[in-house]
Amino acid sequence: SVNNENKAVPGTTAADERGIYFAGFVKSAAILENIMNNQVGSVPGYMNDRLFNNVKSNLGGLFYIPSVPDLGLEREPGYANDFSKLERGDWTRFPGVDWSRLDRHFDKASDNGLMFYNHKNYLYRMATLPQAEKEKCHAPTTRILSLLENAFSLWQDNWYIDRKQEEIAGDIRDYLSAYAGTDKPDNIMAESVMVRKGWATRLSLHLFASDEYGFRGRRVRQTDGTLVPYAGHDLEQELDIVNGANTFHIQPNEIIVGGMPNLSLGEGCYVMRYLTDDEHQAGFIAGLSEASGVGHIIPDFDKLLQHGLGDLIADATVRHDAAIDPAKRDFYQATILSLQGVSEYLLRFADLAAATAKTLSDGEAWEKTNL
Repeated sequence: SVNNENKAVPGTTAADERGIYFAGFVKSAAILENIMNNQVGSVPGYMNDRLFNNVKSNLGGLFYIPSVPDLGLEREPGYANDFSKLERGDWTRFPGVDWSRLDRHFDKASDNGLMFYNHKNYLYRMATLPQAEKEKCHAPTTRILSLLENAFSLWQDNWYIDRKQEEIAGDIRDYLSAYAGTDKPDNIMAESVMVRKGWATRLSLHLFASDEYGFRGRRVRQTDGTLVPYAGHDLEQELDIVNGANTFHIQPNEIIVGGMPNLSLGEGCYVMRYLTDDEHQAGFIAGLSEASGVGHIIPDFDKLLQHGLGDLIADATVRHDAAIDPAKRDFYQATILSLQGVSEYLLRFADLAAATAKTLSDGEAWEKTNL
């Protein structure tokens, strides 16, 4: 079907686009070579142009296009292209070009020049400010601009391809059965709602920090359940396409890592189900569900950084053992489970950082050291 993008011929839909095709036009190849030398730089292990943090070239070449004199066209009686206006500096008209459609976003800004038409305008302006203006505007560093560019590109992806993450399938029992730890309860549904909440938080963090759920982009689920990159393949059958949550990624120049789900404001959140059917019905009447605990909650980061997760877990353990009220004991147990989940989440990102560092080239020595 022509209307089914999964069956379309490769290269004919926005969903099938991969990478960037860049073309530069110069009157001498020496100009391009000079530009590339400036991009690479002269310091071994350091790449001047930080765009190469995210972009890798796998194909390139030089093409020679003969000029009008080279072809001798000016001597041909039928050659009618008239460029005399350009010779007089008049660019109001040029064959085949509609100037009104070019670079509109670079001309739309506030009177003080600090409100920008779009993110491309902002990145361009911040990257090209003179030194005096950089100090006045407190322009972001090159590292921050690089991270912003990547964040903006994630937002722009949603304009072309559906990136909305998959809901968390099944319930807590499915994920607990796959958990390899020895501390899991024999019957999770017999535990209190609070303890189940703690386990759901811990297992959700495992899920978000996994390649199976937290990848970026789209993959195809095979009949055996495995996921392979979506590439418009197997076009004669309906495909089970899965959108990644984009929660498990790291940029080589990041210092603070982590990934927010691909959900916009107002869409709510996806949570792991841990309530029984009866609890769901009672919650529905009261306007409550597993998602009711999600809100604008700011953790005490100062306490976390001062004491660390180990001390927080130890403190919660002492409070748990001293508590007599079963509800308080369950609360402290859920707190411990949640903090353990955060710790395991961080360890998975540490593994990702180490794995990413191994893939970097010699020209990315700074990024490798940072990771």
